[in-house]
Amino acid sequence: MKDLIAYCGLDCENCQARIATVKNDEALREKVALEWSALNGVTITPDMINCEGCRVGGVKTPYCDKLCPIRQCALQSGHATCGRCAELDTCRKVGAIFDHNPDAKRNLTPDHGVEIIEIIGDNYDGKWNKTRVACRGIVIEDGKILLSYMAASDFWMIPGGGLEDGEDEAACCVRELAEETGVCVELSPCVLEIDEYYRDRKYITLYFFGSVVGSCDRKPTADEVRSGMVPRRLPVKEAIAVFAQYADRADLSEIKCGVYQREYAALRRLSEQGKIRL
Repeated sequence: MKDLIAYCGLDCENCQARIATVKNDEALREKVALEWSALNGVTITPDMINCEGCRVGGVKTPYCDKLCPIRQCALQSGHATCGRCAELDTCRKVGAIFDHNPDAKRNLTPDHGVEIIEIIGDNYDGKWNKTRVACRGIVIEDGKILLSYMAASDFWMIPGGGLEDGEDEAACCVRELAEETGVCVELSPCVLEIDEYYRDRKYITLYFFGSVVGSCDRKPTADEVRSGMVPRRLPVKEAIAVFAQYADRADLSEIKCGVYQREYAALRRLSEQGKIRL
């Protein structure tokens, strides 16, 4: 999803306020201020018409910044967009947007067109109200897959991490691979989605294939440094065997068992589809 799609699904790229801001068009600012004042029954002045987009950094109109109930709800709940919310089809606030602009809902529908695998944890409450979206990159060279290895706990995972506010999914994957492994990549389109349900949360992981195009300095977080995280490469078969231990390793926490189960499901399915050669 492009980063100029707002939390509610409206396309900020077509917003007259954003166009006036990007072009620094004073005449358009005045026109928009007059139209919005009449539409909303409040006084809106041209100096308020400055906005670079709902989910991206930069200036925003006073309403978008602090007053929009949809944006505030998404920020508080941690949803990347309303499309990740369990109440999407029943929410009155965003429903009012859809009534006037059906394209907004279509903009929130995942468009990567890939298979979705669901993993439901034993502790799932039966209903989720929070989501986390992560993007992971599968980089294979000479039959070996690039992994992140935590030496302090003898723990492996496919490199990647959480989607930041306003960030494009592919950009997230590229950034996380660079920060964790020091590898710069070009990505394929998304090849697989895994949705996990634990307690009251839904965890969405998007997988991409990456081709190495260069290198850069790693930027591990403080937690990653403490864990002894380093990039390692394993033969693909060996990596699948490691992740297949999710049901057997008693030393793994519930969360780490879930990570191993997820990575195993991803690599196994992609190999079954012939997208990964063993």
